[in-house]
Amino acid sequence: MKNENTWAGAVIESTYKRDGYVNIDLDFSKRGAPHYLATKIKDKLSHDIHEFKIRPKGGEHGYYPNLCVPIAGMIDYFRTEYACTFIASSAYRSSRFLANSGVIEPIEFDSHALPGNALNCVWKFSPDTHYDVITELMEAFRRSGVMGKDVLSSLELVLNEVTDNIIQHSQETPAASNAYGYVMGQYHRHNNQIAVAVFDAGRGIPDSLARSGKHFHSTKDALTYSLQKGTTDGNGAGNGLWMMSRIIADAAGRFELISNGTAYSIHHHGQNDVPDIHFNSVGLIKQGTTSIDFQMRTDIELNIMRALQGYEIVDLWSETHLQNDLITLRVKAKDDSRGFGSRYEAQAFAVYILNLLKMSKGQCVIDFSDVSIMSASYADELVKRLISGLGFVTYSNRIVLSGMSDLCKMMIDSCVKSRFT
Repeated sequence: MKNENTWAGAVIESTYKRDGYVNIDLDFSKRGAPHYLATKIKDKLSHDIHEFKIRPKGGEHGYYPNLCVPIAGMIDYFRTEYACTFIASSAYRSSRFLANSGVIEPIEFDSHALPGNALNCVWKFSPDTHYDVITELMEAFRRSGVMGKDVLSSLELVLNEVTDNIIQHSQETPAASNAYGYVMGQYHRHNNQIAVAVFDAGRGIPDSLARSGKHFHSTKDALTYSLQKGTTDGNGAGNGLWMMSRIIADAAGRFELISNGTAYSIHHHGQNDVPDIHFNSVGLIKQGTTSIDFQMRTDIELNIMRALQGYEIVDLWSETHLQNDLITLRVKAKDDSRGFGSRYEAQAFAVYILNLLKMSKGQCVIDFSDVSIMSASYADELVKRLISGLGFVTYSNRIVLSGMSDLCKMMIDSCVKSRFT
């Protein structure tokens, strides 16, 4: 009788020698895609095959962080730990999203790179680059859309907490050379939502808690415990996941926490309602992996103090713009606008200012010192967006344009005149 396993191995080896790699068809619309990927790779490694071509499927309705991030994390894990090579198929390269997504090769922070949009791509961060990556993501969110009160402050807090958890708990020590995490953020303007996912291939939540003497009969019990206030493995205060759950409740959002193949999901339909809670088995990608996926509404007002039961949070972003009277805001256009030539740049800068104005009731001085010229398109879009966002009376009372060169004044004046004559 023919040995089926030997025959299958021979076919795989023959295909590998001919093409130099094994194809992996990865459906980005399927929840089990990360598990399928890991299973496929481990099977081929048993045949001493280390080269793979990623062929994407199922992206007709978009590519989202909850799948892109764990897929990228697992690809990077097998690349680092098993010297695997991953090739992008023509379909991958021709996809405008995937070609720049960092799924096959996560993006690492480069202080010398030109500013770009940090959203819609997978970032790989370490203890050394954690702050820089989160700063880039928050700068991108602040320019993406006008959001409700405290939404951006809450998002920054959650992002810092859940990504710091990765650094603190993913490896033996926070300073370990392989203490890497992966994060991706998206802003969905059509339904006023932020989506974020983080992932690590470290030791998992049950093992992390076990190191502080907390042992559980199941991963389900460990995940439930990890969301309680003050839960810690000895590194940190242990409030990160609790803070996230409280803020997501205030933001009428949802989140999913997955570790060692068990998923804990919470879905809020309204602010601080009684949520839907589910546990599911999602397949073990690798012992020790942890992923967090959350979504927040951006079109409602939040209250951090209420959500965190009295915790006072300092918003460093607004504080850096506050003047000595602690009411007036000052924005240095040369530093905070990413250029002065296009409508896109003006729109992003206007959104940045409108979000900042939610942090104070005073005036905002936009300082154009050291900006010699701006295009007519930039001037027109900036004024249009600010007036439409605030209303003409509020704009007149709260926005002060200062330090403008004669050419910049001329551009602003001509644009305003053309709209009112």
